[in-house]
Amino acid sequence: MFHAENTRSLETFTAELNLFKTKVAPNPVESFTKHGSGVLKLGRHHYPAYEPEKYKQWAVQTATRFDFGNGIATWEAELFAADGFYANMFWIERDYRAPEFNELQQALDAAKKADVVVLIHPCNFHSSAIVSDNFKQLAELAQAQDVAWKVY
Repeated sequence: MFHAENTRSLETFTAELNLFKTKVAPNPVESFTKHGSGVLKLGRHHYPAYEPEKYKQWAVQTATRFDFGNGIATWEAELFAADGFYANMFWIERDYRAPEFNELQQALDAAKKADVVVLIHPCNFHSSAIVSDNFKQLAELAQAQDVAWKVY
């Protein structure tokens, strides 16, 4: 999966995708996500605007899939897929959780009903004890409650 940063235009996105395919990816790239959720500029080439309908069109044009959006769920039903697309996710990083839907158990309760997306940035897992502890706690709770995992 490719995590796009430069999404100013189809041209910048395609250039970044092709660079990733030729220089980094050992396997074919089948899908992508968008870095950032529309507010903060998070890198030198990062385009902060979040425009999921545009990315769905780009997926068709580049023969990839755009399966996961970056929305912040405010209740469990917002975690479920609509037409195969997950618009929202449950973020391990607390700063990206909605105040009314921010507990690990809430995400697990939703996952007992249908697949949900849980996001963790690997660099934050290593740099933040809070993030790594939350992720480990979620994994332990999922195992104890027999909630299966899929890793993408």
